[in-house]
Formats: sequence, structure tokens, C-alpha cells
Amino acid sequence: MAAILVRKLGRAALTVFLLITFTFVVLRLSGDPSFHVLGVDVDQAARDQFRARWGLDASILTQYGAYLAGITGGDFGRSFVGARPALDVVLERVPATLSLMGLAIGLAIAIGIPAGVVAAVYRNRSIDRLLIAVTAVGFCIPTFVTGITLILVFGAFLQVLPTSGGGTIAHYVMPVATIALADAAIFARFTRSAMLDVLRQPYIRAAMARGGSYAYVVRHHALPNAALPLVTIAGLILGSVIVGATITENVFAWPGIGRLLVASVVSRDVAVVQTIVILAGLSMVVTNLAVDLLYIWLDPRIRTRADR
Repeated sequence: MAAILVRKLGRAALTVFLLITFTFVVLRLSGDPSFHVLGVDVDQAARDQFRARWGLDASILTQYGAYLAGITGGDFGRSFVGARPALDVVLERVPATLSLMGLAIGLAIAIGIPAGVVAAVYRNRSIDRLLIAVTAVGFCIPTFVTGITLILVFGAFLQVLPTSGGGTIAHYVMPVATIALADAAIFARFTRSAMLDVLRQPYIRAAMARGGSYAYVVRHHALPNAALPLVTIAGLILGSVIVGATITENVFAWPGIGRLLVASVVSRDVAVVQTIVILAGLSMVVTNLAVDLLYIWLDPRIRTRADR
């Protein structure tokens, strides 16, 4: 088990290093930030002063070394807008994004998994066909279309919900619904598929032959064995929690990390963009590592194969 953990931690560390390097190279090759921050009409002396102030006049290798040293010490650089530490600028947006995504994912799980179980249990019946149709619509429609539709109906036409901003419970309703509808469709489809596969297994028939009721067998035998694919899907969704709501946040002007990311890209605020990308990558790496370890804990067969 210790060897497995060491291997996975090593891969995670390599992934993070490659992510940091890739982010640095791409943003440095995307243009001179002084043109975006100062404009094109500023004289060369002011432009040179700006580059010297932010260390942009040094060689790429020197900048990269300083960048790695800063990240190692917890310094992600300073924002071009306001000269504040980039990490502080990003972290102050984290609560808004986490609260939005937490509610949306919780609602998606509460709706999607039971719907998938019902569809599998009543396969090829009317309820199954209805759920398949509904989840197909939810799966295919882009979140910005769902968000704009909700704004038009509940914000513009009925005028019962605020259309932008955050701070009150009412502000959460439409953004949470937008994200939850798409994620619930994903959970429902994968739950149905996993449950159908498990319900065909011999041990389910054996459990039924021992006299267990169908509901008991589904709840205590089928659903736990169908959990592994659901853990994967939950891991992918949870791993994208930092930037997973970028489109929704911009549709509803939600004061979260996704909206900050778009604004920082437009203004070429390199330090803030780098910080967001690194934090998003770290969240995905940590979540994937947790999912792998959870696999080993949930299924002893995986642990046995890994120990060989």
C-alpha cells in the first residue's frame, strides 16, 4: 500500500510540475503584458519601466527560475491590477465559487443517482424512457443556454429571481439550477449504465435466490457494486470545482473564480491567470489521487492487483 501511495504521489508531483511549466511558457509566449496594461500609446521609457518593475526585462530562464522559487515559497506574484498578491486576489473569490459548486453538485447527486437507479430498475418501461429523454436533453444543452433561458423566464418574464450578482439565497437559485441540471444528467446516465451492468451479474441472481427482496438486493448488493464508476464521475466533477462554473459565473455575473479568470485573461493579468490555472490543476490532481485511493479501499481486487 505504501509503494502504491509513493508512486501515485510521484506522478501527482510530476503532473503539477509540468502544469506549472506549461502555464508559464504559454502565458509568456502570448504577448507583452505592457501593451495590454499600459496601452499602445505609452512611450518606450514608461514601457521599459513597467517591464523592469515586474521583472519582464529578464531572460525567460531567469523569469522561470524566479517563478518556481516564488511558488515554492507561496508567492504567486502580484496582480498587474492593483499590485496585490495574486494569491490573495484569487482566494477572496474561492468562497463564492465553492458555495455555488457545492450546492450544485450536492443537488445533482441527490437527483441524478436516484433517477439512474429508478431507470435501471424499470428498464425499458415508460419511466425509463422518460428519464433517458430528460437526461439526454440535460446532457446535450450547453450550460449557457440553460442559464440564459432561466434568466429570460424567471428574471425577465416572471421577475421573481435576481439575474446577476450574489449575496442572497435568491441569487443562488438560477446558477445552482443551471449547473445541477447538467451534472444530474451525467450522474443519472452513468448510474443507469453501471446499475444495468451490475444487475446482470451472477451474484445478484444468487442474492435473489437466497430469498432477498428485489429492493433489498438493489440497495445492499447492486448499488454498492455500481459505486466505482460513480466515484470516477464524482471525482471529475469535484476536480473541476475551481473553474467548473466559469461559463455559469459569467452568465450570471457571479463573483467567483470563473468570472475572475475571464476578466484576468482579457486584461492580461498574468499572475492571476497563472494562479487560477495552478490551483485548478492542483484540485484536479488531488481529487484524482483521492479517487485512486478510494478505489483501492472500496475494491480489494484492485489493491491485490496493485500489490503484485
